[in-house]
Amino acid sequence: MAEESGVLERSAEYTQRLEQVRGMSQETAEEKTKKREAARELRMNHLLDNAKLMTGAIEALTEDPAMDARRLADYLMKNFVIAQPGDVERYVEKLVENKNIVSKAKRQINKELGLDDKGAVDFFMALLKSEHDRDTNPGAGRIKGKVRFVMDRFPLAIALEVEDSDDFNRIDPRKNVGGFYTWLYYAPEDSDEAYYIPVVVCKGLSVYGTQNHEAGHAENNSVWESLYYRRKLINRGEVVFRDREVWGTETGSIRPSRQLKRVIEKYKEIKSISNRDKRQDAIDDLRSSADWQGILNWACGKAKDELLAEMRSKSGRIGWHLANLTRRDGLYNYFADLGVELDDPLNGTFWKDYVGMLKEQTKVALDLAQRYDEEYWVKRRELFRWVLMQVPMKKWEKTLTEAGFVEEMVLYRVIYSRAYSMSASIHKQEQKDQAVRELEEDNYGLRRTLKGLVGDQSDVCLLNGLTALGKAQVGLVDRYKRLRREVW
Repeated sequence: MAEESGVLERSAEYTQRLEQVRGMSQETAEEKTKKREAARELRMNHLLDNAKLMTGAIEALTEDPAMDARRLADYLMKNFVIAQPGDVERYVEKLVENKNIVSKAKRQINKELGLDDKGAVDFFMALLKSEHDRDTNPGAGRIKGKVRFVMDRFPLAIALEVEDSDDFNRIDPRKNVGGFYTWLYYAPEDSDEAYYIPVVVCKGLSVYGTQNHEAGHAENNSVWESLYYRRKLINRGEVVFRDREVWGTETGSIRPSRQLKRVIEKYKEIKSISNRDKRQDAIDDLRSSADWQGILNWACGKAKDELLAEMRSKSGRIGWHLANLTRRDGLYNYFADLGVELDDPLNGTFWKDYVGMLKEQTKVALDLAQRYDEEYWVKRRELFRWVLMQVPMKKWEKTLTEAGFVEEMVLYRVIYSRAYSMSASIHKQEQKDQAVRELEEDNYGLRRTLKGLVGDQSDVCLLNGLTALGKAQVGLVDRYKRLRREVW
């Protein structure tokens, strides 16, 4: 439970569900099974309800940018299930705060520069000058290609498209196709005011996949920033770091510098141990230490941000992006970003543990994401990244398994495969009597129900619906087997 809110209240619907599960008897083995299944359904729906609320808040602000925090909170209370009012209130406040910063910047840019292509070029040049004025002013000179604003699709950032690669490289010299900058410094030449604003810069014009990816970073950032608080568990007298509970690492732009300093000092001591076995034991102890794990969690939190941003893109290549995240000499060596150079053995040891955690924890998540996409689980496809956003990466596999997401997909695949295999077999029959035709029609009806279930209702837990459909299919399979013996 997060802190309570002074503005929002926990939804009665959620409270009723929770009390119903808690009140279930578990004296017999059958009752224990039923309670465990009900708790699993509650957990999945809790994650999906939160996902619907978070994306619903973004959509509301996109449709009505004038919405303030009070109106947005009222809208969410009326239209969504709220389980953790304190979290939701902070999320609303951060969303509206970031939206207001962007809206103010848009008005100021329009007033001073205009929102046409010339204004976009002038704004881009002002960013270059502001960001790099400590150097030999690389912002000087002419822009080679087009630069233009993309204002209507990004409520949480000022967005620019930069046509020419050389122009783009002046603000981001890495081998990259876009960037989300949490706070870029913008100081207009003819104004005494200066702004720190979130900015999206995309290389190329109308590259919607890149735009969606960077917009995903902006959305992640609002969630990320809203989690930077502590809460006290009254019954245990314990202070909990909410960002670690949800994102998996400390947020608030905190880098694990102190942990890294202690790890480096310890690593230097270990290297002086002459006995090979003792040295390896010391390294193993270091890798299991809280400091080491904290640095790994920080790196995995960065990787989580990248994967969730890629999931926002309809054309997202999540597997391809994961491959980039696990290239040690690529763009995403977060340990090198901390100052642990590529040729340092410490970087290699960190990297081995990081890649191992990434591959272990993303396998189930990416398989589900691919299935949702290929099998047209339309609503689930849109919500899934928001589900993963609520879980530290180190717990992705455990959570997706225990909350029923894996079993749900397995059950769906079994029903789907049986139905289509039966259809193919019946279709091959040249002569069909009344019983065969009725079976064919009933099987087609089941397939249609299955398609409608995952297409229209996948924003809620489907375990009960799929279980009922699976039981109905057993009768069809029995009829099918009997007809094969008697007729075919």
